[in-house]
Parts: sequence; structure tokens; C-alpha cells
Amino acid sequence: MIAGGAMAGRRIGTITVCPNTILAFGAFMSLLFVFRLGALGALLFLCTGALLLLRRPLANMTAIWRDGWIVLLPLWSGLTILWSAHPELTLRYGIQLGLTTVIAIVIAHRLSPRTLLRTVFVALLLAAMASIVIGRARSDGGGYLGIYGSKNAFAQVMTLFVIASMALALGRDGTRRWRIAGVFSVPVGLILLTMANSVGWLIAAVLAVIAGFVFALMRRIHRRYRLLAVCLLVLAVLAAALIAWANQDAILAAILKTSGKDVTLTGRTYLWRVALSEIAAHPLGGQGYQAVWVVGEPLAESLWREFYIPTKTGFHFHNTWLSNAVEIGVVGAAIQAAIFLVALFTSLWRVLQVTRADTLFAAMLMVPLTVMSMVEVVGFQQFQMVTMLILIIAVQGRRHMASARSDQRRGRPLEAAHHRRWSTPVAAAPFAHDPS
Repeated sequence: MIAGGAMAGRRIGTITVCPNTILAFGAFMSLLFVFRLGALGALLFLCTGALLLLRRPLANMTAIWRDGWIVLLPLWSGLTILWSAHPELTLRYGIQLGLTTVIAIVIAHRLSPRTLLRTVFVALLLAAMASIVIGRARSDGGGYLGIYGSKNAFAQVMTLFVIASMALALGRDGTRRWRIAGVFSVPVGLILLTMANSVGWLIAAVLAVIAGFVFALMRRIHRRYRLLAVCLLVLAVLAAALIAWANQDAILAAILKTSGKDVTLTGRTYLWRVALSEIAAHPLGGQGYQAVWVVGEPLAESLWREFYIPTKTGFHFHNTWLSNAVEIGVVGAAIQAAIFLVALFTSLWRVLQVTRADTLFAAMLMVPLTVMSMVEVVGFQQFQMVTMLILIIAVQGRRHMASARSDQRRGRPLEAAHHRRWSTPVAAAPFAHDPS
């Protein structure tokens, strides 16, 4: 805390800084810059996470115990060492996933959703600025990479930036400075995202923006009718999907002609068939966490050779659930799906109850991730920003739902859970003290 007093008859204000927020910000920055920093970035992430854990060790251990159902994911991933072809890799990456999960749980309990959004936004803003100043494009002109190793990685981060910016711009609970920052950041994020030349993530960002406007309009509808409105919206989406399915050949041809993709969506359909055959061969436990795309493995080598991947990195089955099921089996994929669904449904429930910037952010994030999980690997990997956010949203969503049920039993309004557990006295400061 930096405190001021009277000096030369002038009163100096007081600025209160929350160590929890600073440490969480350091963790997010480490993840966003891990490609540039390498092992140092991972070390900084672990150090900030360890300091956050040690600030209130007993309370944090209690929090981890309460959300032990999420810890099942790294525990199962580590258990696959028993049948992994590369047990040393499975052990190392399983431990890293466990540490990522624990740090996510602690952040979820130590930061309010509002502070989380603002902290994530500032970190993403700095990543965008760094990508403008020191970023680079692909040598073949295939897209802008920013400070990352692939255009998809850069596009994913810029999609997060657009979502965080839109949430601040649409939320009416923040100060004018935060809303203005969000408004001006949206076009910057969209421009950078367009430069990445990633059609999938650009569609995801557009979907998130549309979802954000729809959720924001929900505040004009009485709470008891919002669920009906969402059902009507889902029916409209299903109707549009049926129309698109009936005209899929013409639509797909137009998209492929515009984006330059081939008729198999850059080989995704073939990769999905290969993944399904691998899952059928090892259905329950998979082949070991992070033990598939390894140099020397016949399957990986053949696919790298077939798809012209000389670096032998950054390649996968282009489907979150198939790709992860190949590694950790149907059991592990089911655990991941349970966590993902908790994050999805609790975020939708919260935004329908109360439309704020933080609830908009969670819902706007989970909706496009649901779509993108079908064509990309969007989460559940160690030292990854999206994985952290999914876990945090799941933990905070479960916690909020439990508080809401308790308040309803006691006859309190739904908003009581938020104000009791997530009150933030200094709303304008990005790193203000958070009583959590």
C-alpha cells in the first residue's frame, strides 16, 4: 500500500494495491509471454503462483480441497504414466498441468470476477501492444504471428482480447474509464485478429461479439422471461443450422474459396478419422498424457510427414475432445467435458441472472470456445491462458451457484451472493484491494 499524507498544505490521495491481484497479473503475463520467454516464462508463472498460494496457505488449501473435483483432471492425466509410452514426459507434463490447475483454483478464490476481468484485460492489452511493437509476420505471408509461434496462437490471444474489451464496453457496472478503454480496444483487437489470417478464430470472435450484444440486450427483459428468450434464440440458431446443413455444399464452397482452405478443412476430416481409430484402440486410458506427438512415434512422424510439418511441433487432431481422448482416454476426456460444461452452463446462468461486465466476459468466452473446441484444441494443457480461464470460470461459477442456492433458501435476492462474496470497495483501480 502506498499511502500519502499532508504535504505543503496539500492532501495526497491513497492508493491501495492488492498483492493477490499483482501476483495474478504476473501469472497471466507469464503465460501470455511464455513463447518469448521460454523456460523463464514458465518459471515466473510458477513463482507468482507459489507466492499467491503461500500468502494464505490454510485458506488456499481449503479452497483447493473444496474444488477437488477439478484436481481429478491432473490426477488422471498423471495416472496415465502407468501405460504411457513416454512416462517421463507424461510425469513432467502431468505435474505441470497439476500446478496450473492449483494456481487457477487459488486465483479463482482470491480474485473477484470483476477484478479478474480487469486484470486479464490489462495483461491482454500489453500482449497486443507487444505484438504490434515487436511482432512479426510469417515468412510466406500466411498471416501475422505477433509475439507467438503460430498464427492460431496469436489469433486465440487476440480473440480473448476482443472478448475482454467487449465485456468492458458493454458492461454498465464499471467506471467510464474502463468502458472507454474497452470501446477503443475492440477495433484494435479485431484488426490484429484479421491480420492473423485465422478464419476459425475470426469467426469465433464475431460469434462472441454477437453473443455479447444478445446478452447485453437481455438486461431489458424481465428476469423471469430471459430463459424463454434464450430458448427462442437457441431455436433460431438451430433453424439457421438446419438451413445451413441443407445448403452446406454451397456455403462450404463459398467459405473455402474466401479463406483458401481445402475441401477437408485443412485435412481435419482425415485427422478426425485417425483420432477415432486411435481412441478405439485405447478407449479408456488413452496412450498417455502428452505422449502422442513425440519425435520418433510412428503415428506422429507419419502425420507430420503427410502434412508437411518439418518443425514437428504445434500440430494436433484439430478437435479438443478427440485430441485429448487419444492421450488420456474417454475417462479423461469425460472429466474435461464435465469441467467445461460447468464453466459453460454456470456462465450462461449468471449472465441471465445479472448482466455485468464480468458475467458477460465469462459467457462471451465460453460460447465461442464451445464452437472452436470442435475444430481446434482450445484447452486443458499446461501453462496455457485459455486453460486457466476455463478452470477459473468453472470454480467461480460453482461457487456462485452454491451461494445463490444458500441465499434462496434464506429468502435473499439472487444478487446477494455476488455482493456478499465478491464485493470490491475500490472499483476504479485495476489493482485495487480485493477483500477475497
